[in-house]
Amino acid sequence: MAVPKSTSSLDLPSVLFEADQTMREALLSDPDFAEVQRSFVSADPPPKRLRRQLLERTSRITPRMAPGLYRLIAESAGALGLDAKQIDVFCFQDPDIKAFALPPDRRRLTLAFANGTLERLTDGELRFVIGHELGHALSNHLELNAEFIRGDQRLAPIHKMRFFAWLRYAELSADRLGMLACGDFDTAIRALFKMTSGLCDPRFLQHLPEAAAQYTVLEAETMESFEEDWFSTHPYSPLRMRALGLFSQSRRYHELTRKPSSRALLSEAQLERQVAEVIELMNPTFLHRRSPRLKEAQRFIELACQVMRGDEPIDCLDELSEPLKVGLSAVRRQKIVEDVVSVALSKDQPSDQQHDLLEEVAGRLQVDRTFVDAAIARLLRGLD
Repeated sequence: MAVPKSTSSLDLPSVLFEADQTMREALLSDPDFAEVQRSFVSADPPPKRLRRQLLERTSRITPRMAPGLYRLIAESAGALGLDAKQIDVFCFQDPDIKAFALPPDRRRLTLAFANGTLERLTDGELRFVIGHELGHALSNHLELNAEFIRGDQRLAPIHKMRFFAWLRYAELSADRLGMLACGDFDTAIRALFKMTSGLCDPRFLQHLPEAAAQYTVLEAETMESFEEDWFSTHPYSPLRMRALGLFSQSRRYHELTRKPSSRALLSEAQLERQVAEVIELMNPTFLHRRSPRLKEAQRFIELACQVMRGDEPIDCLDELSEPLKVGLSAVRRQKIVEDVVSVALSKDQPSDQQHDLLEEVAGRLQVDRTFVDAAIARLLRGLD
């Protein structure tokens, strides 16, 4: 169920990443995808089912138990034009930094935090996480369920690849709302780094502002040569930092936050164009407009999926892999591996044989085999 527009005073369309909105509309206007989505909603209303599951494994946090947390939620919600009185809070046991929101039930929102999130982040960083999760609910991102879409055999590979591309677009929109909630770019970057890497010790954070500043000024093409310096296990963190940095330099952000600026600010058109150039590196291979070796890459993905099904031997990839190793950057080769993962897997976890085959596919492209686990984790995680 969508959050009623009247519950927020924020001009939401002016904040969301444009491709998030257009891709979501394209998915829901596709008859096959829309039918699968309707069957998911009608089977058992997601808010009620998920809330039942949440109550089974979490503890509810009341304002009396955690007045400081509720103050941060009220501040974050206020920055997004929401009423914090309509938000329920739960905590689950996990030392990692995790949080999620449930699809809204009537006018109530539900947020759940791992204890690691509440114990390891500063107040400002928590505001970013709170705003990020509220942003998913506010933007109707939670209407589309990753687990259900991933496992539905009625959908063609192109539907799934478009869906997981949209998930990345949705994260960029939620990042923007998170930064509006915390009100500070450096705080948002620090929270994003902690969320994606799990590293919170000050020894690992001292050079973070410098590294983040470096990524936010790089052109999209240049970023491809910096993959060995990416300081997180999440390969897209620098791209998200770049996109968030562009938003922080935009006229839109400064108008919303009333922050003064002595520098020239990006117009709405400039912001969306430059973010679109960054997101190109995160797109599924078939969505790339200017990717070199595009036909060979698409054929490699097709053959690799046949290998995963047992229809072809792994050696069939050898001939295609050579020009891809020579003609594509490490980032684009990683993207091919991720595309194979998203198309070939439908279970919660690959079998041992499937995992071994995916590592063989990665090896054919000279992609570190540990990237397979990172790609699988992203596929299973959905929105975070």
